[in-house]
Amino acid sequence: MVLALLYFLLGRLSFALAVQHGTVTNMVFGAEGVSLAFTILYGSAMWPGVFVGQTVLALSGGLDLISACRIAAINSAEAVLGAWLFHRLGMRAACYACGILPP
Repeated sequence: MVLALLYFLLGRLSFALAVQHGTVTNMVFGAEGVSLAFTILYGSAMWPGVFVGQTVLALSGGLDLISACRIAAINSAEAVLGAWLFHRLGMRAACYACGILPP
């Protein structure tokens, strides 16, 4: 639920900063980065947080439930695939703030 809340809040912040007068000005979507980091550090069990956060974010933006769930499913799959590729390529995660250091 922490990831879902972070995803929603960072997504709303990114949208607030990204659109000015109908023009997208920011190419950084912080929620995706946070969801990938959580998934890399804590495993694929984090996908429900991505799914819930993205669903609520999409619903708050006016999308219908089916469209919101489709986008959330794709973003959840992206986070899991990104984490899988990260580990498959032999990379090691380091999070100095939370004490996780590579071997």
